[in-house]
Amino acid sequence: MDELIPTRKLDEIYSASALNRIKKRYENVISSFKRQFGHEPDVVLRSPGRVNLIGDHIDYMDYSVFPMAIEPDIIMAYRTTDTDTIELFNTDPEFDAINIDLSAETLQIGPPHWSNYFIAGHIVAHQYMTSKNALKLTGLQVCVDGEVPARSGLSSSAAFVCCACLIVLTAGNVSVTKRQLTELSIQCEKHVGVNSGGMDQAASVNGLKDHALLVDFHPINVTPVKLPDCAVVIAHSLVVADKLESAPRNYNLRVAEDSIAAAALAHHLNVDVPYDNIIGCPSLRAVELAHFKTPAKSTEEQIQRLTSMEEICAKLFPQDGCTDEQAANLCGISVDQLRATFMRSKLEYTTLSLYKRSVHVYAEAKRVLQFFQELSTTARLEVLGQLMDESQESSRTMVCNSCPEVDQLCAIAKEAGSLGSRVTGAGFGGCTVHLLPNDDSLVEKLIKAFKDKYYSVYYPNIDKKTLSESIIESRPSSGTAFVAL
Repeated sequence: MDELIPTRKLDEIYSASALNRIKKRYENVISSFKRQFGHEPDVVLRSPGRVNLIGDHIDYMDYSVFPMAIEPDIIMAYRTTDTDTIELFNTDPEFDAINIDLSAETLQIGPPHWSNYFIAGHIVAHQYMTSKNALKLTGLQVCVDGEVPARSGLSSSAAFVCCACLIVLTAGNVSVTKRQLTELSIQCEKHVGVNSGGMDQAASVNGLKDHALLVDFHPINVTPVKLPDCAVVIAHSLVVADKLESAPRNYNLRVAEDSIAAAALAHHLNVDVPYDNIIGCPSLRAVELAHFKTPAKSTEEQIQRLTSMEEICAKLFPQDGCTDEQAANLCGISVDQLRATFMRSKLEYTTLSLYKRSVHVYAEAKRVLQFFQELSTTARLEVLGQLMDESQESSRTMVCNSCPEVDQLCAIAKEAGSLGSRVTGAGFGGCTVHLLPNDDSLVEKLIKAFKDKYYSVYYPNIDKKTLSESIIESRPSSGTAFVAL
């Protein structure tokens, strides 16, 4: 993670089977830039989406996750200018062009608009450059082309802010390492109102061909792990998962519930923990570490500790949820203190599901370790698939971030031969991920099953373009890079 962002050729980034199509895509980006701005760009760069194989809704509690970068990505081409304006253009006409004025003293996030993600990248890059006394802001002309479906759970927003932040830094003659860009990109999404745990940005920046990534936090670290001979298929439910719009009742609420559960556990176990997670509150991992006092000596011991924490949570928290009064009492604080500490952003809920959320975190953290353990030894696809299935059941019943359409896709996949199927990313719709043996006939059978039993049934009027973008077979991809054309 401590190497600089690399420059790569197309054949070093994309699979051989995709190269002809990819070359035409980059040609279209360059020609679109020329049509819009009258000249060619100075620099082209890209950052991929990601799919999480296992370990969702635990990164913000500082537990390790297991994503991989995917070939669908965000491409940005840019040119510096001597103006006080950022001119943003998207090759997709759904996203209107916009000019951003840099002459104001500070940039601010405005009403919902796709450009807010670029503004967030600019704000964070500007702050970093100021801290390094390397401030050199310039005007920019930027063309954006994206193949990561928006609001799908494949981290289009993370890929976008990684590119945006890197453009502003590079235009200011500031070089950064993969670690630095990862950390800066995590900050970006907080500016648009999402309490991101860091998995998405780590996977996008640090992706490696043919490898999944074990991503650790505090400090952030990425360990590439070669995948066995297998196929990974992603299917979009087409249920829109707008992480920002739904954050008060979905993503941000889960972060708050887990943080409250951590505070309650710390009070119950009489341990002191730092209030240093992504919303300035305690993490469930910090409680586990404080409770056992010394680091685990082996993966097996760590798995046993996580099982023990699951059991404590199951006994401590009411299974049917907590009122604010009950949660405050479990934390040993007043209701006013509870709200002031854990609810600084808008939340929408009836009761707080401390039991479900905390048990999921410890169980899912355990599954990630078991997944890593299996990949590092015998790498049996059946074992990996079983862990993915268990993760989906926990997502469905404990995190409650699945939905009927996602459940249906997983059921269809299992019937068609998938070894493991689960919702991926934040969920609440979005995409599913499926593990299969590396057999073309099995992959074709699965894709046909999705078309016949899901898309033609639930979306009979779906157009060919949307259908082709909804089913992705992807090997692990390389991460953020400048592109040598």
